[in-house]
Amino acid sequence: MPIDISKTCLDPSLIHWFEQIDSTMHEAARLALLGAPTGTIVGADLQTAGQGRQGHSWHSEKEAGLYVSFILRVPVAVADVPIVTLALGLAAAEAITKTAGVACDLRWPNDILIDGKKVCGI
Repeated sequence: MPIDISKTCLDPSLIHWFEQIDSTMHEAARLALLGAPTGTIVGADLQTAGQGRQGHSWHSEKEAGLYVSFILRVPVAVADVPIVTLALGLAAAEAITKTAGVACDLRWPNDILIDGKKVCGI
């Protein structure tokens, strides 16, 4: 089922939703370079070249998942970014466990797995 962004409490000007895109992460990076603010969301019903660790790409089927990238501008030194990444991963895993009651496995540097399958990346 496609997502109806008109039914969110988020600022619609920060939401960039596509029926199909190569990669939400690529588009979020492009928007970040153009100065998009923190909280900007890029999502799609389908990805044709999702981006993962070590340059791996994949096809994300329509209506089979939630394909979203967020722009988060954190005022930290570049050297501290790995700590922020780990903290975000831990927070996401905890949120999944608390809301869905499902245990997660956090794989450094940025993947959260459930039953050995990736459910999100930071």
